[in-house]
Formats: sequence, C-alpha cells, structure tokens
Amino acid sequence: MEKIRNEGGLGNSDHCIVLLNGRRLVCYPKSKPDSPVGDTMSLDQNKQLFLANAFLFYRNAPRIFNDSRMFLAPVPIQNGLALSGTCGFKKPTLGVYLEWWLNCHEKVTKDKDGNDALTYYLAGSPFSGMNNCSCVYPDGSVKHIHYSRFHSLFRSFLKINNRYTEAKAKYEAYTLHEVVELLSGEETAQTYIPELEVLQLEGRLKATEELLKEQKEQYQSLEEKYHQLTLQFHKKVLDEFCEEYESRRLQADLKIKSLEEQRCGYKAQLKQGEMTDVEYQRIIVPLKEKQETLEAEIAKFKYDKINEITKSGYVTYSMIEERLSKKACQCFLST
Repeated sequence: MEKIRNEGGLGNSDHCIVLLNGRRLVCYPKSKPDSPVGDTMSLDQNKQLFLANAFLFYRNAPRIFNDSRMFLAPVPIQNGLALSGTCGFKKPTLGVYLEWWLNCHEKVTKDKDGNDALTYYLAGSPFSGMNNCSCVYPDGSVKHIHYSRFHSLFRSFLKINNRYTEAKAKYEAYTLHEVVELLSGEETAQTYIPELEVLQLEGRLKATEELLKEQKEQYQSLEEKYHQLTLQFHKKVLDEFCEEYESRRLQADLKIKSLEEQRCGYKAQLKQGEMTDVEYQRIIVPLKEKQETLEAEIAKFKYDKINEITKSGYVTYSMIEERLSKKACQCFLST
C-alpha cells in the first residue's frame, strides 16, 4: 500500500496544531511525551462509550475543534487493511473522526438508504476493494456497510490520521468519558447548529475539490497511457508497413532483374543476327510493360499505405522515409 505522508498538523509556532480548515489550535504539552492518556475504563468500555455518543460528538464538532484536548481524545477503534495491517490507522482521535466525517467525499455520515449513520470502522483490501465496514446510528446501534470506492475511503482517513501523529505523542488529551461529561454538562449543542452547518458545507466543498483533483490526476494519467499506447500501436503499424514494403520491393526487384536479364539475352541474339528487329521488338515491348507494371504496383502500394498511416497524425512522411532509408541500408549491408 502506498505510504501516506504526515502533512500539516503541527503549526509553525510552539504548541499548536493546524486543522484541515486552517484553524490554529493551542495545545498543552505532556510532562512526558508518548505517555498514554490516563483512563480507568477498558478499551471495550471506551469503544461502547464512543459508539453511544458518536452523534453527540458530531453535533458538537465546532466545540471540539476549539479544544485541543477534546480534539486529541483517543478513540479505541482499530481499523485495518488486508495484507497491509494497521499501519497508518493507529491511535485515531476524536478530532480525526470528526474531520473525516466532515471532509470525506464519500457519504460516511449516511447509510445506503440516506439515514443518519456515521461510519466508524474500516476493514478491507486496498487491492481488490472488497470491504466490510461498520456504521453507527443515532440510537447507538451498529450495522455493516459496504463502499464501492473503498480506496478513496481509507486513503482519506489515513491522510487525516497521519496528519496528527506527532501531536498525539506530544500533547495532552481528555479521555472520551471526560469529553462526554464536558459536552453533556454544557448542554449547548443546539447553539452549534449554524457552525456545524458551515463546517459541513466547508467539508463538502473541500471534498469536492479533492475529488476533482483526484479525477483530474486520473484523467491525465489515463490520457498519458492512451498516448503511449497509441504511439506503440502506430509504431507497430509503421514497422509492419516497412517490413511488407521491403518484402514487396525485394520481390519486385528480383522480377525486374529477371526481366532485364531476358532483355540482355534477346539483345545479344539480335546483335548476332539470330532474330530480326521486328521479332526483337515484339518480345521486348511486353517485357518493358511487365517491368513498368511491377514498378507502378510497388509505387501505388507505398503511396496508398503512407497516406493511410499519416492520417492519424502520429506518423509523418519524414519518419516513414527515415525508417525506409534505414531498412534499405540494412538490406544493403546484409547482402
């Protein structure tokens, strides 16, 4: 699997991170870098807590985007890819999920029927595209969900998750339980509806721009492949023409040489008085006509084929003449 680089994340000034929307978020350094977040709950309890409150987090995205400790709260969901494992998926945070839900151009906030559902688990093959993901509904129930564009799905998650790799190790974070208590205690989710709508629109715009960029790159790649394949095809056509032309030219030359030898023989007979001038002309004229016919046929074949080949624009007259000259030279040297 292609490695996703850690781009962005940490800001230039001390102790801050830059979110996808450009917002700079002040962070609080850990006393001991890489130390785990203190949490008395088990991984399974934290997972259930995350699923039960996924839509609480989503509705309060603007609030979470204003507090680095909420943003960096670890989420105990282990996503992964077949053969590639969990590389790049490790230690996702609450902010990573929120940015992904808001910015992924796949519909990760709806199920296939258009119902509210947040995709939280990614599993599949980056090669075949086969996948078996999971989504959570507002009531906390979960369901498997399949995506036709899995490659785009997991790449967008990896890009966001790896963006904050350094920040996860350096800065303090709340536990999910602490985030739930803070959000539940404030009871101000409704006040974030306009801000959330703005974030959703910004996310859709950014996702559309990313999709257009991706499609443009794919188009350019396909265009280049088409161009190369077309060149190869016309090169093959040119090679085949040169081979056939040289073969016909050689056969015609052999026949013309035979006709010339016959003419020389008849001319010798004429000089020796073995035939009259009338008899000589009666024999020579057909021989000349045969020679002219052979030369006309090979010239017509060359003319017709060159016109046919050059119509595409990929092969020029000078290219053909250069190739034929090389062929002629090779034939001369081999004789």
